[in-house]
Amino acid sequence: MAPMRTRLSRAVGVAASTVTLVAAGVMLSAADRQVMWDRAGVGNLERTLNAAARKGLRLAAVSDGLPSCSVIVMQTPEPAGGLSEYRVVGEKELAGALDDLVAQGFVPRAAPPGIGTRREVVFEKTSPPAPGDAWRLIEFEKLDDMGAALASAAADGYRPRLLVRPPFRSWPGLSEKGRVLAARPRGGAVLESRVVIATRKNVDAESRDVAASTKAGWQVDLLFTSSRDGGPTGRRERGVVVMSRAAGVTTGVEVTIERRSSFGIVAETFLGAGQYWDEYLFASADHERRQTWASPLRLGANDVSCGPLPFGFLFDAPKDLAWSIIGLVARPAATGQGAELLYITDQTIGLR
Repeated sequence: MAPMRTRLSRAVGVAASTVTLVAAGVMLSAADRQVMWDRAGVGNLERTLNAAARKGLRLAAVSDGLPSCSVIVMQTPEPAGGLSEYRVVGEKELAGALDDLVAQGFVPRAAPPGIGTRREVVFEKTSPPAPGDAWRLIEFEKLDDMGAALASAAADGYRPRLLVRPPFRSWPGLSEKGRVLAARPRGGAVLESRVVIATRKNVDAESRDVAASTKAGWQVDLLFTSSRDGGPTGRRERGVVVMSRAAGVTTGVEVTIERRSSFGIVAETFLGAGQYWDEYLFASADHERRQTWASPLRLGANDVSCGPLPFGFLFDAPKDLAWSIIGLVARPAATGQGAELLYITDQTIGLR
């Protein structure tokens, strides 16, 4: 998944990129910021990220929904700050590398597919550094086992922050455990955890469940989708919402889960998205003077498969943008060739 940043209390953890003022009929807006696009999954991701970081760009999002390759987007941050640094770790090396990287000030940011069925985890160190949370890798054999695994970590104060991969059920020796990275702030409280899984195209029942739960104080931590077996090429017929709640909390902000096929304004506060059946699944919450806009780009077959040809969509992809890009989600094109890629931007109207 993308990276799906789902911290409701910080409105997805993304600062608004532009403040727009209207006075005497004049509209003033922040200048566009540089945007760089590339592909993950071809073995040089760490080098690509650090080369762009030295020019002042930061990782904005990694695509979810492409079967064997990921699109990454980097953007000049707003407000501008110190330079970032990146490390990329294969999922098999993650358990051994996690504590050392966190001690150095790196935090997990995204988990794009690597070569084959493997995943990689992108760690980022910013200046000034992010808060020194403790991190834990949580593993589970099957999707049905996820709830118990997360509940055990929640009892120790850990809240899920990043899906590394859904469980992949295949031939013996080829299956992969599901993996989630969870964080605990200093002095973190004991938490409860819940997992809601949608298996049908109609998600009305699950949406009502999440809406009622979040009004009662539960917080959405993750939204992700996967195929039935967790493989990268199947149709994504599993929609998963992970929630947690601290003891004593009984009220919260209602979160909406809905299936969408269109682009344009898709939410107010964006909490996550994923390919779902032949459409998209979105999680969002109400927020005054804020909107999330999804814009489509077309990816050709070579772009989707990490083929040797250059990115065809780069002719249409923006090279600079005032709004903050906060998500990338893709689905197969209706023609059966290539894919549709939505880049999702966070927009603020007026002063907050």
